[in-house]
Amino acid sequence: MDTKSKTPACLSSCPDEVQLLILKELPEYEDLRSMALINKRFCNIAQPVLIRDIFVGWEPGSSPCLTTVIRTLLDRPDLANEVKSLRLDGHEFPDRCPDVMPTMSVAALNMLKVASFIEKTGADFADAWAEAVSDGEIDALVTLLIALVPRVKEIYLGPDFSIEIYYLEMMFDPDRRSKPGVELPAHEHLRALTVRNETVDSYHSWFNFTKSGLVFFNISQLHALSIAAISSSTPMFWPKGRPQALKRLVELHLHRVRESQLEGFFSLTPNMRVLRWVWSWNPEHPEVFTNVIDVGMLESALETRMTDLETLDIQLVDDAGIEDPTHLWAIQMQGELNELRYFCVLRQLIIPLTLLMGYSSTSRRTLRSKIPSCLISLCLTDDLCQQLDYDWSKKSIRSLIHEFLYGEIEVSRTDIRSLSIAGATFHDVWTAEEVQILKDGCRRHDIDLDVLDYTPAEFRANAEIEARGGRRRSCSCATEVEDTA
Repeated sequence: MDTKSKTPACLSSCPDEVQLLILKELPEYEDLRSMALINKRFCNIAQPVLIRDIFVGWEPGSSPCLTTVIRTLLDRPDLANEVKSLRLDGHEFPDRCPDVMPTMSVAALNMLKVASFIEKTGADFADAWAEAVSDGEIDALVTLLIALVPRVKEIYLGPDFSIEIYYLEMMFDPDRRSKPGVELPAHEHLRALTVRNETVDSYHSWFNFTKSGLVFFNISQLHALSIAAISSSTPMFWPKGRPQALKRLVELHLHRVRESQLEGFFSLTPNMRVLRWVWSWNPEHPEVFTNVIDVGMLESALETRMTDLETLDIQLVDDAGIEDPTHLWAIQMQGELNELRYFCVLRQLIIPLTLLMGYSSTSRRTLRSKIPSCLISLCLTDDLCQQLDYDWSKKSIRSLIHEFLYGEIEVSRTDIRSLSIAGATFHDVWTAEEVQILKDGCRRHDIDLDVLDYTPAEFRANAEIEARGGRRRSCSCATEVEDTA
């Protein structure tokens, strides 16, 4: 570069390292792809950035571009090492059928390269795995893709990629990995894993994949894990024996886990700081679930984390996944929560009003008496507010919240700085003018108040749908890399 010239240097004259820094700052993904199409040098610099975050999805009515991604990574193992985030998302494969393993065309794959890669892993299931890939089985293809990205840090498996978990379970099976000659990737950089297998028992009657997800509790390097760990036994039955403690894991999201099983999971996660627990009832599987929430059992499990839990998010689902909002299963609650106020480091609490205060407003307990003084953010949701046992009037909700807010303003007994009342049930408890008056009064005392039409869980679900639609523009970063090659 000419350091004496007063004319600004062009981008192409900068060292590759400088160009890479500039390319990383491009605000739009399409801008980066356009830069990669300028010339071969820009292409070589941009490709590792393009491949860093992979999304595999599909346009409505088409198949996911899974094989395109695999083909690219098989051809370019140098790029495979650059992949840091892998998101396999989407829902409702067009050809999904009950008791049939979902498949897709693999005509785009070089099966000789596939067979060679799988054979080099030395896995004792390599032959069956390679055959399943040649048959186009989704699970075998997903397992191959994850094996191809040894330095990945985050993996998200959407509903269609996390139901039929068979080969993926074997790849993470510690017994199989420890056999002589096995060279399966260790994925030692993997920190966050999301497995959206909440509906794992809804598709098949012959196949049973409900316990497959438990193998992921053997990934000791995880910092965050989200999974539906469905089991009918208490204490939990671990098909491969009880895993070692996940000492690095700080965030755990559990779906469809019974109250009586929570303590067993907590014993595996001694350093957990964030817990999201989603309770639901499936009447088609009464041996696994009941329609009774044992609040006493829940509180007993939570008490084991009284001194270290910082965020607690509880969601109660009473529609069993049925789309008709008028169809609700009758849910009962036994016992009440009394000990949350003693949680000494709890900062954020998202909890149904019904779970915290009960189905009825007749209790003389105040909201302040139910929460710890260290709490900073509180969100009350309307889960179970459509139940027949629900007996909170608009007046009683107003009284509960007004008493709490005025007490905070006048006495300031807690550290509360944010209060949200979330859900469609609470929408018309106050008029828009009343909400604004409350907000203004709270703001003068550094308290943010929100009355929302949606719960945090509903917001996350909508955000995922919107994000999925937004990602359709590219389908996969690896596809774009192929186009720039």
